[in-house]
Amino acid sequence: MWSCSIPFCDLAGWRGMAVAAACCVPLFAGFILPFGVLVGQVGSHLSDALAAGFWRAVRNSVGVSATAGAITVGLGLALTYAARLAPAPLVHALVRGAGLALKSPGARPAPSGGACLRPRG
Repeated sequence: MWSCSIPFCDLAGWRGMAVAAACCVPLFAGFILPFGVLVGQVGSHLSDALAAGFWRAVRNSVGVSATAGAITVGLGLALTYAARLAPAPLVHALVRGAGLALKSPGARPAPSGGACLRPRG
């Protein structure tokens, strides 16, 4: 196995600030901006959130997502344990097949829920 060292250089002044700002872009785009949009939506739809049917839907959504997450983690742990204990061709194929879903660009749903959501109005 080969390795190579990565050359480092210290950046000071405006270059250092530009690199630090570029590193903050994913944090802003992936968390801070969506959080701000959600807070704005909560403020404009607060009366809908206080309705009883809304909380029933929230409980249902959280239950379904928690169940799906638990099943996914359980299957992942079972595949990992099986690959460690019995490195058979079938187990290897199952592990590779499970990993293929992460590498397929169209396998994941759109972050917004795809075309299933229709604007309210």
